[in-house]
Amino acid sequence: MKLRIHGNSIRFRITQSEMAALVDGVRLEDSVQFGPAQTEILSYALEISPQCSEVRALYSQGVIQVVLPVSLARALAGTDQVGIEHLQSIAEGVTLKILLEKDFQCFHPKPSENESDNFPNPKPNQRAARV
Repeated sequence: MKLRIHGNSIRFRITQSEMAALVDGVRLEDSVQFGPAQTEILSYALEISPQCSEVRALYSQGVIQVVLPVSLARALAGTDQVGIEHLQSIAEGVTLKILLEKDFQCFHPKPSENESDNFPNPKPNQRAARV
C-alpha cells in the first residue's frame, strides 16, 4: 500500500492482493519510522466497515485511518473502476480529499520496483504503439 499526502489530500494506492484482503475484511496497515521512539512513527491504515455509509478519514495519535463502506470496496474490486474519490468536510470551507486507487503497472517499470502484484494497466502501452 502506498500513501501520498499533498496539501489537504491523501491518496492510497493498493495492489491486487491488498484489494482482495481488504474486501475479505483485513485491515491494511503500514508505517514510516522517523526516529527510535514510538512517538516518531506515522502509521496509516485502510479498512472497510459495514457500519460506514461513506468514506471517512480519521487521525489520532500518529495514525491516519481511512474507513470505506463495504459496497464501495466491493465495487472497486469487482469492476474496472480505477478508484474512489471522496471530499470530507472538515470545517467551514475546508475539505479533505480522500482517494483510493488501484496501483497499476507502469509502462516504464523501474528495475528496483517489483510490480508483479500491481493491476494490469488498462491503457494501451503508448511506447509500444510508437515503434
